[in-house]
Amino acid sequence: YVGGVARVFDWEDAALGAGELDLATLTYDWHDEVVQAAEAAYVAARWPSGAPAAFPDTIEGARVLVGLRLLGEAPGWPDRSERRHRVELLRQSALRLGLL
Repeated sequence: YVGGVARVFDWEDAALGAGELDLATLTYDWHDEVVQAAEAAYVAARWPSGAPAAFPDTIEGARVLVGLRLLGEAPGWPDRSERRHRVELLRQSALRLGLL
């Protein structure tokens, strides 16, 4: 926290990459209203003049990547009911991107 601004460091992967991946991971399976508020805060912090036109597809693509990653975390996990739920979230993202 410096000068009234929180600076977050995510050392899980210790890599440079799109912040949208972190946002999609952080907000995975949250309520739509909370996700929209988090995205608005992200956009305001990163692009004070407004997000680039590609942002909606970029964040949705990040959700697809997170969904795929979470499906194969460990053998036998997630369990069958959770796996079904995760596949549905993945399907919804793919539909929004026009992939299905």
